[in-house]
Amino acid sequence: MESGRSGISPHDLAREVLDTELRWRNPDRHRVLIQRASEYYDSHLQQTTGQQQRMMLHNHVFLHRAHAAVRPFFEWQEIGHLIPGLARKHEIDALVAMVALHEGSESARIAALWFSRQPQGVSVIRDADKHIAGFAAAIALHEATEEQIQSDPAACAVWNYMQQQAPLQSDEGAMFFRFWMAQETYQNPSPTQSLIFLTLMQHLLVVPKLAFTAMVCADPLFWEPIFTYTDMPWLPVDFAVSGRSYGIFAHDWRIRPLQDWLAMLSSAEVTNSNQAVSSPVNNKPIVLSHVQFAHEVRAVLRKFQSPSALYQSPLLHSRLLSSRVGINATIPEKVAELQTTIREACSEVESSPRETKFYRALYHTYLHGASTQEQVAEVLDLPFSTYRRHLTAGVNRLIAILWQKEMDA
Repeated sequence: MESGRSGISPHDLAREVLDTELRWRNPDRHRVLIQRASEYYDSHLQQTTGQQQRMMLHNHVFLHRAHAAVRPFFEWQEIGHLIPGLARKHEIDALVAMVALHEGSESARIAALWFSRQPQGVSVIRDADKHIAGFAAAIALHEATEEQIQSDPAACAVWNYMQQQAPLQSDEGAMFFRFWMAQETYQNPSPTQSLIFLTLMQHLLVVPKLAFTAMVCADPLFWEPIFTYTDMPWLPVDFAVSGRSYGIFAHDWRIRPLQDWLAMLSSAEVTNSNQAVSSPVNNKPIVLSHVQFAHEVRAVLRKFQSPSALYQSPLLHSRLLSSRVGINATIPEKVAELQTTIREACSEVESSPRETKFYRALYHTYLHGASTQEQVAEVLDLPFSTYRRHLTAGVNRLIAILWQKEMDA
């Protein structure tokens, strides 16, 4: 046993032996204990602040340490010797220099601008000798001006994505973890990086009406497993600074709120499975990008006359369908409503005299399709190239109508 500021605890090796043995000998009992611990930490997270709240987060994440999706990305041994806190004014130059060391002068220039605009979002990790071991900068995008956002390609990419997919309401917030790194190891797994992640997670509990969170990674392929596990998908908005490419991971808290998110993580640890963490909780709608939405509309059109083939379509869980038929509708009910919605959108295409020819191509190809597109061209008495042009225009117009409905929903 060891004695510390938090009391008496077993040695790391003794704890792991006990945990592994119980997981093997009595997995049901092990799951019950993990579930109880998760529920305890969940219930206390929003009842504590500061160091106590950070310790609750630390303990909650620690429950996941053995999970295959988590193990490679957290190092716990030396985390107790590190101390997080807000950046001090005299430390800013050192933080800018750290960015220049790892990302170059252009990134350092962007960092300096954000540090001067939102210094309250800069957290520093210090070692036992009070030297800077690393830092993270959380940018409140909802408080930034248009000019400030446009001056940073990363912030611009996230902001444009939100504007297209799920714009913020007037009282909602979006936090963008723009810079994070350790002095010695940059964004590689380390005790400093682990504490940075815990510090950033704490923002989720203190930012009022938080709607959206995004985070930059210099090596998104490496980090994708852990972000997928935590329901932060890789956005299709990679950006580059000085020729170096970066990825962005994000989570929409309006789709999966904090309590549902914590419950999802608890369930993943209890089952020790990372399956389907991106599927909606409690039938809540999912947010599709415009590219994803267009892709799924085309997929539905190809299978339109076979309802059973539409049962797996993500469009069944879109905001548009949820607003029309309700989140608790059965899959057959959602499929029927999806077909009705597409027919109605096609009717809007038909109602425009200039687009009637596009509607005819849509109708005969998908809604009442012939066996081949060549036969449709014959039915419409059109050269095949002209028919294909009309069909492409019709599909694009249909997607535009449906996307507007999705945005309105």
